Amino acid sequence: MIAGAACLVVVFALPIKLWAIARTNGYFELAAQTEGTPMDLAVAQELQRLTRPNDSILTDAPGIAFLAHRDVPPGLTDTSFTRMAAGYLSAQQVIDEINSSHVQAALLWTGRLAQMSAVVASVNAHFPRHHDFGNGRGLFLPPAPLH
Repeated sequence: MIAGAACLVVVFALPIKLWAIARTNGYFELAAQTEGTPMDLAVAQELQRLTRPNDSILTDAPGIAFLAHRDVPPGLTDTSFTRMAAGYLSAQQVIDEINSSHVQAALLWTGRLAQMSAVVASVNAHFPRHHDFGNGRGLFLPPAPLH
């Protein structure tokens, strides 16, 4: 009976203790910063450097926005081909999110949003500065501020 109670304590207490140790040692932050390919990490760093912490980012790669600690508009957290093909995500919805969420930059990365010509035209109109990462991938930014 005592051995059974001791096992229950270990089974329930050990995970809590391990979680506390991982949290204290910054494991979760480290894991969040190191997920993704080296290119994803480089783009996330560039996105972080070129945008402000509270900026909303239009992207078809929300994982990169997450790595950069940037938000995506609520209606665009899923930009999957399945959602597009089913008609649950239209070009007009994406454009509406750009305007209503006050998007401050666009990262076209996976090719999903780039296949919507109206979205590409809107991105180019809103964000004329473009950093090309090759293979149709790009970071689009607003005009440079006047000094």
